[in-house]
Amino acid sequence: YIANPQDGGAAYSEGIGYGMLLAVANADRGTLDALWQFYGANTDGNGLMHWRIAGCGSASGQGSAADGDLDVAMALVQASCRWAGSYADQDRALLGQIMAREVASYAGVQVLKPGANFNDITCVNPSYFAPGFFRVFAKFTGNATWDKLANDTYITLGRLAHSATGLVPNWGHLDGKSPQGECARPEATLYGYDAARTPWRLAADYLWWGSEPAKAHLTKIVTWVKGRGIESIGDKYNTDGSLKDRST
Repeated sequence: YIANPQDGGAAYSEGIGYGMLLAVANADRGTLDALWQFYGANTDGNGLMHWRIAGCGSASGQGSAADGDLDVAMALVQASCRWAGSYADQDRALLGQIMAREVASYAGVQVLKPGANFNDITCVNPSYFAPGFFRVFAKFTGNATWDKLANDTYITLGRLAHSATGLVPNWGHLDGKSPQGECARPEATLYGYDAARTPWRLAADYLWWGSEPAKAHLTKIVTWVKGRGIESIGDKYNTDGSLKDRST
């Protein structure tokens, strides 16, 4: 498994996802299979991995994390293209669980939940949104709901992103409430270590599918970055583009 040395060697589902994507990209089938086996050995009973595993021990972070699940699913799509085998059938089963347990509808909009155990469907993590992946999954499974989720992602981003900078918070509520309940995370309102992943997930949608909404959103972020100078970009900002006050 992929160990996190900053957390006592614990494993995270997102680390498994990143590792599997790298493995298939580098034609390393052995590593991909080993990581996929670890994922499957640490599920919640419904086919989705617990988000944190204490090394080789039991789940210490109960419930799934959608970003890791989506990356694993994408790696399996690519593995099925590269090596055939049973990857496609296994992936369709995984994607069925993701759709059933991590996708919900809010005010007519399809929304990706942060994980299967989240009860407040207004609470989201924008850095988990992967519309480029969703379009792949629609073709892979024949389920058009994935396409709607991809398109509706930009409606959700429009509710969360700053209108000028395009920056999104680490965590946010679709109904505009201040972070609370399941969304009350440290630095939830900042564009920080979680939110910083959002641009590359949207970039995949533009590069793979020519998505104009992705281009429009990314153009705002690129314009903001160019205005500050890439060499001076820090790690934590308010969504209006102002640097986080380190004295607080």
